[in-house]
Amino acid sequence: MQTSIKKFVECTVPISHCNLRCSYCYIIQENRRDADMPGFRYSPEYIGRAFRQERWGGTMLVNLCGAGETLLCPQITEVISAILEQGHFMNVTTNGTISAKFDEIARLPEELRSRLCFAFSLHYTELKRTHNLQNFAENVRRMQQAGCSVLVQLNLCDEYIDCKDEIKQFCIKNFGALPHVALTRNEHGGGVVHSLSSQDTLTRNISAMAESSSLRCSSSHVRTSGSSGMNFVTQEIGASHSTLLQEN
Repeated sequence: MQTSIKKFVECTVPISHCNLRCSYCYIIQENRRDADMPGFRYSPEYIGRAFRQERWGGTMLVNLCGAGETLLCPQITEVISAILEQGHFMNVTTNGTISAKFDEIARLPEELRSRLCFAFSLHYTELKRTHNLQNFAENVRRMQQAGCSVLVQLNLCDEYIDCKDEIKQFCIKNFGALPHVALTRNEHGGGVVHSLSSQDTLTRNISAMAESSSLRCSSSHVRTSGSSGMNFVTQEIGASHSTLLQEN
C-alpha cells in the first residue's frame, strides 16, 4: 500500500445539528442550527468509489467535520469506513460525546482504525454543564485503546480563563497532557469570532491559560485555522453542486 500522503482534502459533513450549545459556536450566532439530520446525498459505497486513489493521484489525508456534531450525521460510520477502505488516512473532528458511534467505530477492522485520527474538541464549560466530561474522557481513551490516533484540542475563549486550572487538572488527570489550543478565526474578514478584540488582548489571555504550566505560547502550541502555507481542497460531500464525487 502506498503510504506517502499526496493531498489533504477537507470535507464538510452535511449536518448543523448538535447536542451541545457552546457560547462561541458560530452556527448558533448566525442562526444556522437545524434540528434536521438530512444525511449524505450519496451512498457510502458511492462516496468510497469517488475516493479511489487512482482518481486523486495517491494516498490522501481526509478531514471530516460537520457544522454541527460530525458523528450525529446518519451513516457517518459507513462513510468513514468506505473512505478508509480506499487506503487513505482520515481525521474526524468531534465533540466526543456520541458514545454509540464510537462503539461502532471500535468494531471496524484494525487496519482501518490504524489510519484514523480523532480531533476531540474539548468544549469544557458546555461538557461540564451537560454532565458529559467523564463521557468525553472515556471516549478519548476508548479510541486510543482501539488503535486510533487522538488529539484533544481547546478552542480559545474568554470564558475559559477563570477555569484554566480546572481544565489543566482535567486534562492531566485523564490524558496525561495539556490540550492543544486552537484559535478560531473569521477566514473572510480576518477578525476573531469570539469576543477578543485585539492581538494584545489575545496574547494576554493565551498567557493566562499557560500560566504555571508547561504550556508556552509558541506557534507549535497555538494554531490558527487559516490555510496559509497549505494547499487543500474543501468539498461539501452532501451538497447538490458536488463535483468531486462524480464517478469517472
